[in-house]
Amino acid sequence: MVTQTASREYREMIDRCARAAADNGKGVAVFGAAKAGWYIMKALEARGVRIDCFCDNNARKASDGFHGYRVLSATDLEKEYPGAVVLFGLFRRNSAQAVKSGFGDRGFAIPEHDAYGFLYGYLTEVAGRKCDHQLLAASLNKLSDYYSLDGYRYGDVGHGEFVSPFVTGVVTQKCNLRCYDCGQRIPYYNAPLDFSVAEIVRDIKHYCSAFTLVPEISLHGGEPFLHPEIGAICREISSIPNLIFINLITNGNISPTDQILRDLASAGADLHQSDYGKLSKQQAEIFSACAKHDIFCDIHFVDPSEKWLRSAPIKLHERPGTATEQIYSECMATKVCCQIMDGRLYRCPVSAHGMAQGLIPPSEGDFVRLGDDIDADTLGRSVRNFLTREAAFASCSYCDPNTVTLVEPAIQLSAKIKRLLKEGTQP
Repeated sequence: MVTQTASREYREMIDRCARAAADNGKGVAVFGAAKAGWYIMKALEARGVRIDCFCDNNARKASDGFHGYRVLSATDLEKEYPGAVVLFGLFRRNSAQAVKSGFGDRGFAIPEHDAYGFLYGYLTEVAGRKCDHQLLAASLNKLSDYYSLDGYRYGDVGHGEFVSPFVTGVVTQKCNLRCYDCGQRIPYYNAPLDFSVAEIVRDIKHYCSAFTLVPEISLHGGEPFLHPEIGAICREISSIPNLIFINLITNGNISPTDQILRDLASAGADLHQSDYGKLSKQQAEIFSACAKHDIFCDIHFVDPSEKWLRSAPIKLHERPGTATEQIYSECMATKVCCQIMDGRLYRCPVSAHGMAQGLIPPSEGDFVRLGDDIDADTLGRSVRNFLTREAAFASCSYCDPNTVTLVEPAIQLSAKIKRLLKEGTQP
């Protein structure tokens, strides 16, 4: 699809699928009880078409259901809805094509479609995202190509495309929980800050301008719902046409206001709740509120077998430079994200929060300033070079990723333990 016609073709695709579903009379099912399938459901509802069920190969989902719908196996779907229209909520082309082939042999009706068209329909028609829809459609085409690549990649991925790694936007340093092993070190701020809407939006826009595609940004801190204008932040950055997914990570302990939910809905943002058991007191209420406002929401249930990593205290490690370079190389080979906080782009939370808390001496080479005093071309080159550099940062000498302890998730920090840690003592 070329940019000028992509949005039109996406809309026409949804119209065709909606007509096929309405005319079929044998049922409508969405394969994929996950986010992509949810977008299909919502885009069809905007056309007045209600699905009958989801279908998924995951047996656990079949027992739990998905957003109020039953989840059937392919075999049960064939028994209950023979000849039904089936639409596929899968973002990876190879996976979608393989599953489609198997369903075609079962006699289901499968109109020509892909998940990206329905995502476009959700963002533009259900959410009403205020951005250039032609450019958004072109970005979704790029996302489709990007998700077809093997593994996790960022930077220059070929064909002139420069793609952002996972990126976190820290909107606040405040949280209403005090998790001892917080990966963002939020409980260790003595005077935590909320960053202004104008600064956050400016920084994210400047960051996104360095890329042809930013698949997603996660907004948190801290607890994002402690920022009084989190809705406005989401609404403003949703105007960026090469930014696709806007995610909020919440601890399930604060119910957002209706105004915030309306803002999140208009931004097409999605919400992900971490499940901390009794600490996540508003979990069900948040989930229901998101459903009311057409916001995708899921809950990451913490399995009892899951553990958090308790990292070694941040301090300068006297080790050979080659050892630090090896640590950096191994770290960058993972799905590590970069961080935007307080006008700067950092490579990791250790660097960002370690410097902010005075544990790591500030080093100009360890971050990129995202302010207005740098021209766009220079800033773009700086961001690209920063995220693809091969040499370790000065802050890497203060990190020890190999000395970790597995602990129960979300242990709350007591005043005594915090004091000991500030004194450099490991409790």
